[in-house]
Amino acid sequence: SPVGHEAARKAPGYSQARARSRNGSDLPNIPLLPDNSSHTHLSAMQTKFLLNNNSYICIQLYIKRYYGNPYCMKNFLHNFIHCGLLGWCLEILFTAFHSFRRRNFKLSGMTSVWMFPIYGMAAFLAPVSRLLKNRNFIFRGLVYTGIIFLGEFVSGVLLRRKGLCPWNYEKSRWNIGKVIRLDYAPCWFLSGLLFEKLLTESDRLSNRP
Repeated sequence: SPVGHEAARKAPGYSQARARSRNGSDLPNIPLLPDNSSHTHLSAMQTKFLLNNNSYICIQLYIKRYYGNPYCMKNFLHNFIHCGLLGWCLEILFTAFHSFRRRNFKLSGMTSVWMFPIYGMAAFLAPVSRLLKNRNFIFRGLVYTGIIFLGEFVSGVLLRRKGLCPWNYEKSRWNIGKVIRLDYAPCWFLSGLLFEKLLTESDRLSNRP
């Protein structure tokens, strides 16, 4: 943080440490913070302290990057809202399709306000999608399906304890705990890839100069 960096600047021997590091000394090969750096544009910050025995302790404070900009909740909230809206739209279309199968041509679609934050949690798939970007779409889709099932199960169980769960799969023989249906795996497979596309595009736009 800026406070930690300022403390490091005031520590005894800091300037000597910078000089020795720049001259290729015995310090670990970890770059120091540039004088004009901003903590909002760094993926890791280091503080170096000089001890009396002339040894150095390097403390690296790693800042997890979610959307290309650490400490930036703006991009996360942006993705959270867009994932929530996409999930709402998908659920309305899905339930409308069930109306069509029942020959109810009003094509009424349904969802719940509770589903918005649940679908919004798909924003957490962003770091996963980065890790899997070089894998084939089948593997990625299966991973997303498993994560979505886990999220659906946890959120469903928590909402059922309060009597607020808007879905109930007890009539399906493929249900687990009445809150997930294994036969919906193909739907979550496709949904996971759609969320990935949304998050990848968001990353691309947020990193645009």
